[in-house]
Parts: sequence; C-alpha cells; structure tokens
Amino acid sequence: MKLTVSMITMNEEGAIAKVVGDIRRVAPDAEIFVVDSSRDRTAEIAEELGCRVFRQFPPQGYGPAMDRAVRDAAGDVVITLDCDDTYPVEAIPTLMALIEDGFDLVNTTRTYRRPEAMPFANFIANRVFALGARILHGLRTTDVHSGMRAYRKSMIEQVRWDPHGPALPVDMYVIPFRMGFRVTEVPIKYRERIGQTTLQRWRSTVWTFQRLWRARRVPKGTGHRGQGTGAVPRPLSPVPCPVAILAGGLGTRLGALAAGLPKPMIEIGGRPYLERVIESFARCGLRDIVLLTGHHAEAIEEHFGDGARFGVRIAYSRETEPLGTGGAVWQARALLNERFLLTYGDVLRRFDYDRFVREHREPCLAIYPRRTVGNVRVDGGRVVEFDKGKPELPYIDAGFCVMPAEVIDWLPERGSFEEIVFPRLAAEGRLAAEVVDLDFCDIGTPEELERTRRVLA
Repeated sequence: MKLTVSMITMNEEGAIAKVVGDIRRVAPDAEIFVVDSSRDRTAEIAEELGCRVFRQFPPQGYGPAMDRAVRDAAGDVVITLDCDDTYPVEAIPTLMALIEDGFDLVNTTRTYRRPEAMPFANFIANRVFALGARILHGLRTTDVHSGMRAYRKSMIEQVRWDPHGPALPVDMYVIPFRMGFRVTEVPIKYRERIGQTTLQRWRSTVWTFQRLWRARRVPKGTGHRGQGTGAVPRPLSPVPCPVAILAGGLGTRLGALAAGLPKPMIEIGGRPYLERVIESFARCGLRDIVLLTGHHAEAIEEHFGDGARFGVRIAYSRETEPLGTGGAVWQARALLNERFLLTYGDVLRRFDYDRFVREHREPCLAIYPRRTVGNVRVDGGRVVEFDKGKPELPYIDAGFCVMPAEVIDWLPERGSFEEIVFPRLAAEGRLAAEVVDLDFCDIGTPEELERTRRVLA
C-alpha cells in the first residue's frame, strides 16, 4: 500500500527540515505532502527536500488546509502529522501496519496519561473532550484532537465533514466511527514543540463541543468497506500480558556484520531490527515490553527509552555477565506478571499474538514442522518431548511461548530456560503446542540476515 504523510504548515522553517528528515528515515518510500500557508521559507525548504507542496495563501485556516492535506494525498494510506516535532515519526510504521491489518483509522493519543510537554489545563480539557465523545457517541478514546492519525484513503472518500472552523480533527475521528468504519487508538509520547503554537484555545473549545453535538446527526453504520483489504482486524484493547524479549545476544555468528552492536540493534531498512520486533507485538495490543539486555545494553536503552514514542511501555532487566536464557528470565522475575510471553529479539513474524495469549490459558509453545533439525515431539496437541539433542524430532520450537510465572521458580540463576522448563512441563503433560507457519524473519546467521534484508527492503 502506498503511503502519504501529510502536514499543514505555517511558518515552520525552523522545524520542517528535521521533521522531513525523520520521516524519510522511517518511511523512505512515502510521499510527503505539505499544505503551506507560511510567510517564511517553509515551502521552499520543503520543495528542496523533495516534498510535494500546495501553497494555500492567503491562509484559509486549519480546517480547509487539513481537508486538502488528506483528500489530495496520492497514497492508499494517509498519515497526518504536525510539523512542530511534537509527534513521534517512529510510530509511522506501527500505524501503517495497523491499517494493513484491516483498520480504517488509527488514532494516536497524547493523553492516555498526562504528557510533560502539555500544560495541565490542556490535558484536562482534552480528557473532557474525550469524555464527551464517549457519552455522545460511544467512542472509547482519550484524545479527539490528536494531530497524528492514519486514514485509509478509500474511507476518506466516503466521509463528509465541514472543513470550516476550528477543531476539524473531532469530525475526522467521530464521523468515521459513527459510520461504522473500524477505528483503533495507540498511545504515543508527545514532545516539546519547535516554534510557537497558533492554537486559539477558547474558540477551539467552543467548536469542539459544537462538532461533538452536531455529529449526532450522522447516521450510524453507513460506511462501506468494499475498497479495503477485506481483513478483519482484531480488537486492540491492551492485553494484560507482558512480553519478555531476550535481547542480550552477542551475535558471534554474525562477526563484523554486527559492528559491535547488540544483535537486535542491527539496522535493516534504516532502523534497528528490534523496532520491528516490538511493533509486531504493539500492533496486537501487547504493549508492556520487558527487554532482557546484556551485551552493549546501553545502546538499546538509549534508543528505546521508556518506549512511549513507539506506543509501548518498556522496562529493562540488564545482565552484567552472561546468564543464559533461564538466568535472564530469573533476573527479570519482578517485572513479569502471573503470565508472560517469552520470545527472542532476533525473530520477527506477523502473527496474532493477542489471540495466542487469550486462547492459551495454560503453558503453550509455538512450533512448526522441522526444515532441517527438530527438537519437539507432539501427541494430541501437547508437547510430549523436548530435546535439543534429537534433531530427528518432527517439530522445532518457533521461538515464542506463553508461560505462567510459576516456572520462574524452577530456574537457576544461570542456565537455559528452554532446556529446564519445556522438558519438565512436557513430562507433566502441561505443555500445549500450537503449530504455526514458517513465514518469519531471523538474523541469527549471515545468510539469514541477508535474506531478512531482502524481505524487509
């Protein structure tokens, strides 16, 4: 699907180059469309950087500019973004992936909790507006004014709103919801703006409530999704199951290809591979991430921080010496809930992890038919044998499982999680198995890394 990132600008010459550069880094093939009403050099800078620019001068206001920004976009998907550097462009791949999964509109919320960059009065006002949307329309949201959203273009072509006057983002969210289009919401970290705000607070407040009230006239369920992907999206309410990602590997088999980085931080397509792994869980509503780090842990921690700019919450457990997968999980025990999903930072697959977690209330190991060697034997949907020393076994583990916290008590402070936990659960008849497909990416060897670079290019 072709992507357009649309921005409306007014005197943003101090920010435009940085924002465009950030977009190019995470979405190099996207069209960048700028609707500009500036008196400074914003438009010229944008054109020099390869953006498509529409000059709307004299200014006609935010609403007409935003209406043009989404309706004149060339892409199948339109992501709107303010040009003041307050919104994290790193979230663009997550928004795009959710549209590809079948959603028609993905809203980002700045106010799922109070952002440091937003005055308290603004935060309270936004939560009141969101409460109004819930009461009047049944829309479960915390932010109806977000400037960063993803829209399916075929949906935009069916929706009509009044572009005149402030607070147009309210209509652009509420009306599609009422029409029956599929919407979801992900949290982001809102940052300090570059430049001065042009928001007229009191006028915007009045118009917000007017738009919320008028939108009640929109008939429910009148949208048609025939031009979409046909995919049926999963509900994205947060899944209360942390994802523990083993990210402390040395990458010894990669040699110089790892360039001294932790293996999951190798860049593919201009960004660290681990970003894609985390996105694969965030898109399924699994947004509590525990990174089990070791080798050059600071590179991971500095890049991801608390995870807010990627739409997740990240906690860290750093080993100061190699402890093995079991030791790493044991050390992180205080960060894991009654159940947790365990996986590796070098394996990436498009998978409905939320469904996997919800359906398997008991311990469950994902497996697939062996291609060269195996380590699992299954009988009646349960693992009856796990042994890495028996390559003739018909299945091999797929690199992720859902486990109860009780298994952590079985672990030593140093050792292998899979070689301790899986055989014991299998012997007790308690380890379910789910067979998954072989469609995944790996970066464990130079050959796998090269294949993954081709696939994700």
